[in-house]
Amino acid sequence: MKYVFGYAGIPQEIYDEVYKSRSTFTAGGIEFEGASLAYGHNLDANQGVRILKKLKERVVKEKNTLEEISYGVICVRPPGSNISNFEKVFFPNTFVISVEWELLRGDKALMQQSKNALVQALRGASLKLRGILIALRKELKERANRTPLLLPLKNFRSKILSNHLYLLQAQLCLSDDPFKTIQKAVKEFEHLYPMQKVDNKSRPCFIDDVKVEFHSPGSALHGLSKPGGDHLDECVLNGVRRLGAQFHPAFHYDCEKGTRLRGLFHHCHSVQASQQEGDPHINIAPNDFIRI
Repeated sequence: MKYVFGYAGIPQEIYDEVYKSRSTFTAGGIEFEGASLAYGHNLDANQGVRILKKLKERVVKEKNTLEEISYGVICVRPPGSNISNFEKVFFPNTFVISVEWELLRGDKALMQQSKNALVQALRGASLKLRGILIALRKELKERANRTPLLLPLKNFRSKILSNHLYLLQAQLCLSDDPFKTIQKAVKEFEHLYPMQKVDNKSRPCFIDDVKVEFHSPGSALHGLSKPGGDHLDECVLNGVRRLGAQFHPAFHYDCEKGTRLRGLFHHCHSVQASQQEGDPHINIAPNDFIRI
């Protein structure tokens, strides 16, 4: 598996030196995408959008490749800084992990010492993030039809789904065993939203708070969200990555309720929900792309 990591928050003064040292922290199939940060600036949503756009361009270029590629962002933050607006840009498509570090400004020797400390911190974070993405990819690949981690955040009506994914990301950043952490999170969600057999269906499904059934597709993969048109960058990324791990771009749920599904549903990039009617069901992808 290959990895594309966006490195954000590296001060402009030492960015070139850190880039030259990237082989120290990008071993093991990691490709570097970076953006420097000007002195006096903080990581904010605008900085996040710059990295997000680079990752979206990667997705478009890689759409015909068979290689498995996971995405992540490693951000450098000074002690006490708030980077929540930066992190929100990437949720839920790209995993974000942070490194606490501050540039020691002074003579050349002090700056070099500070840069070396950052390179080592980036190495540790890169190794950790790679391990997290291996565990997430295993869950999304081997349990695609059973995992709740692929449920669409807008259209699966639940008071906890989005927060549950946020919490999982935070727990994985602290975990020494990402496989066990993912298993625990899945079990906790399934305790509240257990998969259920409905009528004569061959597989169980998830059922949301308004009793819409989300049936996974098995091998019947369609409902693809294609880059372009009026799709936003996050639509494209949400359609192929969940917390940085890759899933099949045609994965979707057959959503049903009674003999014909009718109701208000969100399109992937819409702010307001609109009335939709199935024939008899509606296909909804993990990024909330809808296909009747």
